[in-house]
Amino acid sequence: MRRKRGFFWNIVLVVLVMFLAAELFLPRLASRQLAEILRRETEQIESLKIAVSSFPAPEILLGRLDFVEIKAAGVIVEGLYLDSLSVEYRDIILRGHSFTGDNTFLEILVKEERLNQYIQTKYPELKDFKLVLLPGQVLLGGVINFLEATINLQLTGRLFITEQAEVEFIPENLQVEDVQIPVNLIRKYVNQPGFSFDLKELAIPLRIDRIEVSTGELRIIGEKSR
Repeated sequence: MRRKRGFFWNIVLVVLVMFLAAELFLPRLASRQLAEILRRETEQIESLKIAVSSFPAPEILLGRLDFVEIKAAGVIVEGLYLDSLSVEYRDIILRGHSFTGDNTFLEILVKEERLNQYIQTKYPELKDFKLVLLPGQVLLGGVINFLEATINLQLTGRLFITEQAEVEFIPENLQVEDVQIPVNLIRKYVNQPGFSFDLKELAIPLRIDRIEVSTGELRIIGEKSR
């Protein structure tokens, strides 16, 4: 009888040890897999922290995760430098080189300096322009050569979010310095230049609700009641 009891408790101990090992090891394994996905889809990530939780942990072997939190800094995607990226998911399905999940929180910080670097690289026609971010306002000012004259102009506009997770600047007003040329003619020539950047190139689920513009920076926000 004592031998049977001893054998039973040995089995219980082995099962308990295996369960605890799974709770410690499997989330780390899933974190590494998620990190590989992010690094594959970006040009650079300076720092990356991923927290994974799932109970019971063995469901991770089936590609199912209860909660994932990703915090990154210095992320470059399609030439745009993201100063910080914070995103949370629930009910994740992890499959090979991709994953799906319920995006419950998102915050991306991009500073004015980074946006100007991106614009000058991606939009050669705007190389003589500079973007200025102010609370609730986006300004794009620069010079153009028009009819052998150099003209200073300033475009004010807003940032919009498309259904494809693309952020697009659309000019709304055009101000031109005092010149003897009809503004409407200049407007046709300029064709109200804008720019955009595409976050779907991150290849992760993103739910964007709004864009907040403040002095020198913008934040891309996605929130969902939990």
